[in-house]
Amino acid sequence: MKKLCLLIFVIAMQQGNAQPAFSKAQSLVNECIDAMGGADGFHETKYIAWNFFGYRRIIWDKENNRIRVEYLKKQLTIITYLHKDEGYLYMNGQEVTEPDSLKKYFDKARRVWMNDSYWLVMPFKLRDNGVVLQYAGEEKSMLGTDCEVIQLTFDNVGATPENKYLVYINKQTKLVDAWKYFETFEDATPNISNTWTEYAQYGKIMLSGNRGSEGKLTEIHTWQSVPEYVFIDREIPPFDMLDK
Repeated sequence: MKKLCLLIFVIAMQQGNAQPAFSKAQSLVNECIDAMGGADGFHETKYIAWNFFGYRRIIWDKENNRIRVEYLKKQLTIITYLHKDEGYLYMNGQEVTEPDSLKKYFDKARRVWMNDSYWLVMPFKLRDNGVVLQYAGEEKSMLGTDCEVIQLTFDNVGATPENKYLVYINKQTKLVDAWKYFETFEDATPNISNTWTEYAQYGKIMLSGNRGSEGKLTEIHTWQSVPEYVFIDREIPPFDMLDK
């Protein structure tokens, strides 16, 4: 009986210690999102586009849950929904309609979007369902700035739920200054460490395009509307032309 009481006491203490760390992390995330335009600003941004380090160009239709993924080093464009297998596939200048190919490449586009969008809008995703936050203390970032650190893990969501991140939030600006990516929760050494710099205003929200040693996310655009052919045609004008 005494051992059972002791076990209950230890569990209660652990839960009690975890709750303040979770609440602190939530508070920091709220401040960060507010500094970048707020949850409302992100929700009201209908379309986001960017060039992922020269490999791909993505247009994300947030309102209708659609994506357009253009590969820049090969002739491949995938247009589909995030929640259903409908859309278009263009390979080597031709439309592909074979069902197995469509399924394969629609799934591929969704995995690409999960990865590429996190590099751009991760701070706005920190309150998503299945995201587990833990306050990890204070530490200087790779930029030398004073930051508060949040540990980010996942509860059986996403394509790689075993991943872990440490997110460095600047104590003054409340913006993310850096992150560290770990392939698994148990890893002690990060696989990737990048700074987040060169924030700019894009419509209602702020986004950072510079990832330090990794390179830059370029051609960042936001829109409230785009022509429907963007999610139909094999070729579309440069993103700048869609601003007009």
